[in-house]
Amino acid sequence: MEKSTKALALILVFTVLSTNAFAATIYAPDGRSAWVDDWAVSSYEAVGWYSYPVVSMYAPDGRCIVVADYDVSRWESVGWYDGRKTTTIYAPDGRTATIPLWQLQSYLSVGWYDYPSFNGFYESDFDYIKSKGKMVIGITEFLPMNFKDGSGEWTGFETDFATAVCEKLGVAIEFAEIDWDNKQNELNSKSIDCIWNAMCITDERKESMSISIPYMGNKQVLITKKEDVKKYLNGVDGARVVAEKGSGGEDLINGDAFFANAEFIPVNSQSTALLKVKSGTADIAVVDYVLTIGFLVECTDFKNLAIVETEDFEPEEYGIAFRKGSDVTEKVNATINELAKDGTLQRIAEKYKLEEMLLVK
Repeated sequence: MEKSTKALALILVFTVLSTNAFAATIYAPDGRSAWVDDWAVSSYEAVGWYSYPVVSMYAPDGRCIVVADYDVSRWESVGWYDGRKTTTIYAPDGRTATIPLWQLQSYLSVGWYDYPSFNGFYESDFDYIKSKGKMVIGITEFLPMNFKDGSGEWTGFETDFATAVCEKLGVAIEFAEIDWDNKQNELNSKSIDCIWNAMCITDERKESMSISIPYMGNKQVLITKKEDVKKYLNGVDGARVVAEKGSGGEDLINGDAFFANAEFIPVNSQSTALLKVKSGTADIAVVDYVLTIGFLVECTDFKNLAIVETEDFEPEEYGIAFRKGSDVTEKVNATINELAKDGTLQRIAEKYKLEEMLLVK
């Protein structure tokens, strides 16, 4: 009898331990959680619960998805917003509102600001920049526009151009390397104060950013290995075509029937696009013509690449992007005209063999 009692006790202890060992926390999309036995998890999942924490993510246009909390940063990196985050937004008349971060773009588009304006700490974006003592310039490595010299310092046409403008404005300058595909979020979150990196002016960008006068012309060109140029003179059907995410090259590939039957490969930079063609992991790169002046002419590493002289695509213009409604845009426009008038802009362009591309002279 004593042995039976002990055996029963052991069974009960084992049962309790087993139950506790296989319990799990389950989560509802609205944030509720429950502690349930492992065997019950599937029944909760069947009615929309999750066996891991979830977060609502929002696109600027209002679309919503539910993702695992560990996946939030990946979605943020491509322009979505964490639904838990809010920001304070300011109207020119002094009104304020606390809104979900994903609604920021819609407020900026109708004249609100994401920094205190009037009745607040700063009457303008330029005052905000002066209060910091510097303008943070968002760039990517893009020869001959922005690149690092032998000592690791940033140099290039855009680097020298931005430095000259900031000297005229009386503010210090800081260059910050950014993820080009995430440039809009970097700007609105104030990680940077402007995007100064051979950015093509488009109607879509004008809706969400304040853009300077066009200062340089450009066009998209096709780059391939020299021995393959003839192969692609009449078309690129079946070719592996690579371009930088968020670039004019990507826009062209997605919007022009010339590329309808090509395979598109997105990459993080235009220099990476050229490297993929050089290595043979892509057949054609669609890049800015300005880039080829630096890479194909100056870099011996790319001597085996050449431009495919095919149809001309629509010409483009470069501009500098600021936050929507920023007063810095007009100040920079005036300074650009001053630098053109006194010959500074021309001299900078000549240094990098870009004088023929200038639009402001």
